[in-house]
Amino acid sequence: MSKPAAQCPHEGDPDFYGLGIRIGIYLQLTTAVVAKCFHPEAIPENLTANTIFLLALFAALVIATLGPGLRPEEIYILLQLCFGFLLSVLSILGGRRPSPSGHSATPRPPPVASYFRLMLTLAICAYSVWFWFPGKDKMKVAGCASYMFFFTSISLFGGVPVVYQIQSAILIVPLGVLFTWYSFVLLWFSVSSFLFIIDAGGRISSERYAKGRPAATHSASTELCHDCTENCTDLVVDQCSGTQSE
Repeated sequence: MSKPAAQCPHEGDPDFYGLGIRIGIYLQLTTAVVAKCFHPEAIPENLTANTIFLLALFAALVIATLGPGLRPEEIYILLQLCFGFLLSVLSILGGRRPSPSGHSATPRPPPVASYFRLMLTLAICAYSVWFWFPGKDKMKVAGCASYMFFFTSISLFGGVPVVYQIQSAILIVPLGVLFTWYSFVLLWFSVSSFLFIIDAGGRISSERYAKGRPAATHSASTELCHDCTENCTDLVVDQCSGTQSE
């Protein structure tokens, strides 16, 4: 928090990190952990709810950053809430709990859902890297001190934030590699599926064309043989012509 000073009045914004907001987030995290332990069938629904919570929280953080008046200590609070989801209940590939038979008790979520959570996680880590390196210095208010709480009041511009800088840099590297690999796999799968659909459609059209040709030939023979006898329709066109000439 900001150190109280006459020249640095700052009340904060309860719409971002007020008591009601924080209590709601803490209850969501607690119920998600309890449900994962005692009701694993609810894991997919909890993943969706936690993703929505985190997306709303990160969107509020980005919008507030683009606007005026946001202080570095406020960003620190919102980042802590975001990482509370990432480090507790939000799983990129989906929560899986083994059953007594040795098989997974919960199915994996759709690949698109996992990809979206991966993008959201990478975006939060990228924002964290920006904040802990150039961001906090750019948002610093001249003449005002900003503090964080880590068992005691610590300046956001001291030596302890180096730990957060290292953490952010370490997290973004594997997430970036995973995002690149996942993007390549999804692109390969999408292109392969598209080509398969085109090939299957071409084969179906060829089969329908091949099946339609005998019927068309038979119809043409019938028209040519309309002057023949009833059995003439079973003959080929050349035989039918020979019968007519006789």
